Amino acid sequence: ENPLTETLTRRYLTPLMQIMNKFQLYEQLIEHVVDFNALPEYKINAVHDVELQALVEEQNGLEQRAEKVLQDARSSYASFAEVRLEKSSQHGLFLRTTKGDDERQLRQQNSSIRILSILKNGTHFTTPVLERIAERYLAIDQEYQEKQQELVDKAVETALSYLPLIES
Repeated sequence: ENPLTETLTRRYLTPLMQIMNKFQLYEQLIEHVVDFNALPEYKINAVHDVELQALVEEQNGLEQRAEKVLQDARSSYASFAEVRLEKSSQHGLFLRTTKGDDERQLRQQNSSIRILSILKNGTHFTTPVLERIAERYLAIDQEYQEKQQELVDKAVETALSYLPLIES
């Protein structure tokens, strides 16, 4: 072998390969702890806590109920528009038409809807039933954030153990 290749391998390649192997454990930790399905929102994977699992199940049930509200809207008062179920940190779950000028016809078809906003991407609105679902949905989000904090602290503590590796 070439002496230069041997020196480069010994001084740089081998240590870098060792560091890379150690970081695979760190990568597995992150993949195990973070719920990538929730991105861009930051959530700990619910498999780590029975209470978090219960909250996720309740939230899934609420999403199913919201889907029923969406189907009802599509088949009745909003049948003239393309309607989608959306999520936001402000309103939880809400409905959105794809056109901003659907607002007047929505109000004519269903007097109980509440317009949240009219934007370029459509008319955002809700119904009394969907508002109750959304309130609980947001409350679960808040509860999840509070309950996951202990797990976040443990994960950060474990991640800090990699600091010497990072510094090296």
